[in-house]
Amino acid sequence: GLFQVRAKTILGQEPEAETSSQVSGLLIGCEIAEAVQGGFNTIPAKLIIGDSRLSKIYHAALSECGIDAEYAREDVSAYGLYRIARYKKLL
Repeated sequence: GLFQVRAKTILGQEPEAETSSQVSGLLIGCEIAEAVQGGFNTIPAKLIIGDSRLSKIYHAALSECGIDAEYAREDVSAYGLYRIARYKKLL
């Protein structure tokens, strides 16, 4: 778990860069497990929004859980925020 990963870094048994990846994987795994418990896997269409590096990690994790998902364009978040600002007459 999380504390084992941290302990390995403190004890010098693993480099910090590897530990960072392990912690990220643990958090993503916990996030997906919690979402599945909440019924996420029953939603018909799943769209991954984020930068390409992180989106690939989420896609791989979802695939491991048997969940299909598609990638959104990288600018979709910015476009959504722009649309909200226009709707609220902030621009």
